[in-house]
Amino acid sequence: MTFPAADPQAQNFLITGSDANACVDPDSPWAGAADPARETIGNRSDSIMVLRLDPTTRQAAVLSFPRDLWVKIPERGKGRINSAYVQGDSRLLAQTIYDNFGIFVDHYLQVDFCAFKLIVDAVGGVTVPFATPIRDTHVSLDIPTAGCHTFSGDEALAYVRSRHLRWVDENGDSHEDAASDLGRISRQQDFLRRTL
Repeated sequence: MTFPAADPQAQNFLITGSDANACVDPDSPWAGAADPARETIGNRSDSIMVLRLDPTTRQAAVLSFPRDLWVKIPERGKGRINSAYVQGDSRLLAQTIYDNFGIFVDHYLQVDFCAFKLIVDAVGGVTVPFATPIRDTHVSLDIPTAGCHTFSGDEALAYVRSRHLRWVDENGDSHEDAASDLGRISRQQDFLRRTL
């Protein structure tokens, strides 16, 4: 198999999802998904991905990095890729990605929890199809029926942050997603595509 030559006009966007600025509505059933106690701990990256836009093919590709992925961090030695994140300054994380994966970052975009929820609400919600009911009691997520479900901002944050997603079979028994963080990454990528 041969790959077409890379378009020199293609651009890589480093996108981080920051757990800062949750703008939590305490009356929301999904308020716990924003983890408001983290505001006192300091800001961390909840997700890290590179979006590549190719103007020739008019296509986009997304590569996500598990936040607990062990990498070499410049001048720090080995550590989790999440520890290379500095709020508002992409240089260390971008250099870490380049050094470990050979991916050059052209642009940087940081989205905090509040911005994420506002984007979802601004587009009128995001619809996701489900083959079975799903739930995650840790973030108060409960989609009781199979089929298409439209997420509002608060509920969408619970869905993309879910680490204990369970699907419900026809007998009513629930089963935890065995893919764990990789399943979460897959859901985040799918949600991003549907939002766009």
